[in-house]
Amino acid sequence: MRTRCLLILCLALTIPARVAAAADSPDLPDGRDPSKYPPDTPVDFQHLLLDLTFADPRSKSFTGRATYTFRPVQPSVRRLVLDAVDLQITRVTRDSGAQRDDLLYDYDGRHLLVHFPEPLPQDKDVALSIDYRCIDPAAGMIFALPEPDSTRGVVIHTQGETEFARYWFPCLDSPVDRLTTETRVSVPRSITVISNGELIERIEPNPVAEKSVVWHYRQNVPHVVYLVSLVIGEFECHTDTWRGIPVQYFYAPGREREAVNTYRRTPEMIEQFSTLLGVDYPYAKYSQVNVPLFEFGGMENISATTMAEHALLDDRALLDTDLEGLVSHELAHQWFGDLLTCRSWDHIWLNEGFATFMASVWTEHSKGRAEYDAEFWSRINGVAAADLTDSGKALVFRDYAQAFEPFFHKGSLAYSKGSCLLHMLRHQLGDELFWKALHEYVTAHRAQLVETDDLRAAFERVTGRSFEQFFRQWAFRRGVPKLKVKYSWSDADKLAEISVTQTQPISRETPAFVLPLDVLFRTGDQAQRATMQVDAKESVYRKRLESKPELVCIDPDGGVLAGFDVDLPKPMWLEQLADGPTVARLRAMQHFRSDKSDDVVEALLRILNDPDALWSLRNECAAALGEMQLPHVMQKLSDALGSDGGGIAGARVRRAIVDALGRYETPEAAEVLMQFARSDPAYGVEAAATAALGRTVFGDVTDILLANAEKDSYNDEIRRAALQALADRDLEAGIEPALNYAAHGHYDRIRPDAIRVLGRLGRHKTQTDRVRRFLTGLIMDPEPRARRAALDAFGELGAPQAAAVLRGVADGGADSATRDTARGALGRLGAAPPDTPAAAALRREIGRLRDEFQKIQDRLKSAESKLPTQE
Repeated sequence: MRTRCLLILCLALTIPARVAAAADSPDLPDGRDPSKYPPDTPVDFQHLLLDLTFADPRSKSFTGRATYTFRPVQPSVRRLVLDAVDLQITRVTRDSGAQRDDLLYDYDGRHLLVHFPEPLPQDKDVALSIDYRCIDPAAGMIFALPEPDSTRGVVIHTQGETEFARYWFPCLDSPVDRLTTETRVSVPRSITVISNGELIERIEPNPVAEKSVVWHYRQNVPHVVYLVSLVIGEFECHTDTWRGIPVQYFYAPGREREAVNTYRRTPEMIEQFSTLLGVDYPYAKYSQVNVPLFEFGGMENISATTMAEHALLDDRALLDTDLEGLVSHELAHQWFGDLLTCRSWDHIWLNEGFATFMASVWTEHSKGRAEYDAEFWSRINGVAAADLTDSGKALVFRDYAQAFEPFFHKGSLAYSKGSCLLHMLRHQLGDELFWKALHEYVTAHRAQLVETDDLRAAFERVTGRSFEQFFRQWAFRRGVPKLKVKYSWSDADKLAEISVTQTQPISRETPAFVLPLDVLFRTGDQAQRATMQVDAKESVYRKRLESKPELVCIDPDGGVLAGFDVDLPKPMWLEQLADGPTVARLRAMQHFRSDKSDDVVEALLRILNDPDALWSLRNECAAALGEMQLPHVMQKLSDALGSDGGGIAGARVRRAIVDALGRYETPEAAEVLMQFARSDPAYGVEAAATAALGRTVFGDVTDILLANAEKDSYNDEIRRAALQALADRDLEAGIEPALNYAAHGHYDRIRPDAIRVLGRLGRHKTQTDRVRRFLTGLIMDPEPRARRAALDAFGELGAPQAAAVLRGVADGGADSATRDTARGALGRLGAAPPDTPAAAALRREIGRLRDEFQKIQDRLKSAESKLPTQE
């Protein structure tokens, strides 16, 4: 019975992946417009009250009543369609005072169509109640049940973004309307409920069920439905305050210190964002809660952020890690995403780009402007490498296959490119005008839906400048410029000349970018800045100077989103490396990656060993030195670490040096790596050394790797590195720990890594059948990360039986994401081997089992629907 129920569970949990493949084909086979547009809103939803009863949270079910208050927008509304997936609708009523009048409705398992007996008047509010039962939802609500050897109790959390709220309550599941919300949740007494807004009351005992308690929350600031949140479990709470507003950190019992380590600066973040924006944090409380089986890093549910279980830092993890970027990102969403929300997913960068930008603004506040500049330097390089003029999509695009595609499409890059767009605006306008414009944007659209043109208009109102071209080229067309820059000096004319050529494909549809490009000239102590206008395929700028400059920096502060190829004399690059602005120094380090001359090595080592230098600069130096593959440089890296571990003090820099040393294929480098893999104060350094041992052929490292596979650490980073290193070394001994940590019941972030390792190590002939059987049991695993990893592992395994399994899933997997993963794995197999009779039989068996499991699930749900409702 246990096995059958598990298989039913595996089929039921089919959460779609965030990333969905979309065709980039320019032709339209059927002529239909592939663009997605927001749905109609025939009524204006004003308030939602959810009354929910979890009589037994372990049952993965609850009963509910959703009561909407709305007013018709369109005339003569006689029916209303709501999204509702696999809910058991038991009654639909129109409420008038103490009376509930039953309404006719149709329900097809995905949409609820409510019929009104007469047209609804446009001048009166309507109260509509839907009674329903929810059993084991496929998405939207995640039940993390305790494992046999676990001390963790039941934890339930919801995930509404993008369109998953429909799986646990009927709604118009699109960000096209805003409403206030209220939740009244009945749970057993030992359980805590966290939801949006203020905790109005906690009724104990529940008048209806004596052994339960009712938690009543109300969110008075209107918001979109995907932000409705519910977290249920056994939690403890640490409370700080900001201007009298509770700032809460919920955590599993006994983990208060880790929660405070992670979240202690939240009140300071709230203060900084409120001050910069000129708009105070707008809600009655702010809570953050860590939950298991959370698919992402964090989710900005209004006033109640949900975080992944691993986002709790012990004291050792703090040595080289902080989660201030994640914490500030989700907090920034409380303004950008919650108070103001994109009207449709094609404008999602207004949520994610802003949150990413504001997290960097927090970095600037907490760690200094140089760290902010270094963050954007890295981000700009990443966008420039991925965002191409002749492929991909614009930042804002409508022709997506699934709602999550605009979040992570390689070309659109809502997080990184969106934040770079804001960074460029800040750079061009200066802080005073920039923050004034953002204040105008937030106050003008507070508690409203927004599109990209709303932001443009706010900047135009404040600055008096036209930003039509700026937004057209950075938000509404694909690609970023690729700039080839040359410098020359005329001693006779005392003229410095900067020529810029845009080398990306240029056409009528994708003309040359128009942008201001800063240039820094310095001779001795005299520095001059100038800005040249780049507006054509080739642009030239000349500046008369008193004498030949010693330093010329192109875009010295990283104010332009572009790929750069800069041609300067070597002495200027060395001067830029030693004494330029932060971004200029980073660009010089990138330039010297292929230069192994002594003067370059010495300059890089000086920065690496300078304890006062920015850690980002020192890390970049380490990376450049690691690529040089020079014996004396390897020795210098080893000396920097110190043979007794008493060298570089900063754990982040030490980790970067270990990474760099891992690029050297020598016995001496391997000996140093083994030392740091065995022990270091910081988890991250041990993990980096462990991973590096997988890339070298020297040394007998099996015992070290197996020992590290059993080490507990923050986010399991040492164990994950050890498993990957065992696979990199192709050590068959890695099979046993990989099988152990791939099994159901282990931490949900280690399992996918262990499963993929099995796909690599399972190619040992003596292990292939055993691994294949194990992986077959995971293709319908209840955890989506594990499920997708199992299919990827089959793609690595490459046996004829693996192809048969993948074909079986690709032809009819539990959900589209699973099918897509199977197809991708099949593609990696290349020309799939022909079916053998055994492989074909296996594929048929998978199909038969899948059909049987579906029938069992259908019968179970049918039987459960006939059970009496428990209140």
